[in-house]
Amino acid sequence: MSDVITAQPFARRPLGAFEQIFDAHHSFGNYIFLCAMFLRSKSKLTEAVLHQVLRKLQNRHPFLRSRIVVGDNGNRYFEEMDKLVVDFQMVESDDWEGMYEKMLTTQFDSENGPLWRVKLLTMPHTNEEAKCNLSNGALKSDMPFKQTILFAFHHAISDGISAASLFEEFAEILDSHQGSMATEHPVKSLPLLPPMEDLLPRPDITFRCLDFFNIFRIAYESFFPGKNQYLNKYPPPITKDPNVAIMTKVIPFELSKLETEKLIARCKKEKTSVHGALTTAANLALSKIIQPGGGAPLVIPSLHPVNIRYFCKPPVEPHHLGNLVLAVDTKLRIPKGTSIQKFWELSKKYTQAIRGGLASKEYTKFLRVFGKIWNRDMYISRVEDSQKVGGRNGAYFTLSNLGNLDRVLKGTSYSEIELEDVLTATGMHREGPVFLHNVITFRGQLRWHLNYCTNVATTQHAVEYSYLIHKTLLEALKE
Repeated sequence: MSDVITAQPFARRPLGAFEQIFDAHHSFGNYIFLCAMFLRSKSKLTEAVLHQVLRKLQNRHPFLRSRIVVGDNGNRYFEEMDKLVVDFQMVESDDWEGMYEKMLTTQFDSENGPLWRVKLLTMPHTNEEAKCNLSNGALKSDMPFKQTILFAFHHAISDGISAASLFEEFAEILDSHQGSMATEHPVKSLPLLPPMEDLLPRPDITFRCLDFFNIFRIAYESFFPGKNQYLNKYPPPITKDPNVAIMTKVIPFELSKLETEKLIARCKKEKTSVHGALTTAANLALSKIIQPGGGAPLVIPSLHPVNIRYFCKPPVEPHHLGNLVLAVDTKLRIPKGTSIQKFWELSKKYTQAIRGGLASKEYTKFLRVFGKIWNRDMYISRVEDSQKVGGRNGAYFTLSNLGNLDRVLKGTSYSEIELEDVLTATGMHREGPVFLHNVITFRGQLRWHLNYCTNVATTQHAVEYSYLIHKTLLEALKE
């Protein structure tokens, strides 16, 4: 990455459909996307160096220089900040979890910007201490300084795909600044992406006669949501204690490198996708919590984010920051008394259902009807009214699989730093599914980040759920 990046001003542009939804959510502190990068370095990172690196990222990416303003016509627009600032703070602390949870509930000043912030937590250790603290023993012996860097984004400007690419840029620039390889030659900043509806083929988002049915269905489900069997059995804690803490928390767990390799190989053998296997594990584990002793067949609605960059004309590269994600939903029936022996059969069904949604371009239906159903004030009012019961939508969970980040983040390939781990979460404590699963593969290991909200589910159930998912995956590999 070159060292000097000249920011190019961009013209005001209106928010697209999903950008408007994320902006509405942000008005009550929801859907802040957060990523923690755990890294070690040969020398301690300084505030001055980090500020330089972040300024270069800001100059390259227009969304990092943007704010959201309301025009005279009442519409909302991305506009360049009046004065460029980087919201960055350096803290001497090892309480990354406390900072992580706080950042998931801390709103941005959208009107003035910026729509992102960064915290650096420094935790110096000696080499020997570092070796003892690292479970996989892969630490370079000359990397004694341990740091955690927390990136938070307004979800309208970033999704997981583009954030991963941004982190790779960040790591390369940081590695250069920590060493003696920094070069200086100008690089133009990237252009501001149009809304996703202007990037997709026009026929895919043109209103159709059948979309009248979609409008009716969306309206019906908004006013008459189906019974959530999990919440029916385990009412949200906020219904019993209105003063319960309202926050999003994360429970991480992982497969070993060998287990990850076995999972990928088994999915190929069974002719199913890894995502289908992960969805099956999440469904079977949740069904055991809802019906510990078994029971009637269950239908567990779930959402599956789709990276639409590949479907744009022309395709959009991941280094363009922005939120270009839509979702496919699944509502397959889990038969009564389903055992682990049925795991791979169910995995194939989920794979087929998700691929079918992609082939039919189901993920575009909301864009086609958005202009006919969206009303910001009514939406916010409905979400606010639902807070007494936890503010959940119809999905029991959302499962987002970012795939193999080793193709993006180099991990151990830098000279001055080493990336140990990555942790992701999305603040959904005001509205969203009951659970959110963010899955990545990094340094050869599948890493699962289960997000839950303290006002919706108890920590006991979230821990049990994560344990059952892990157990189900391992048992499936033995079958």
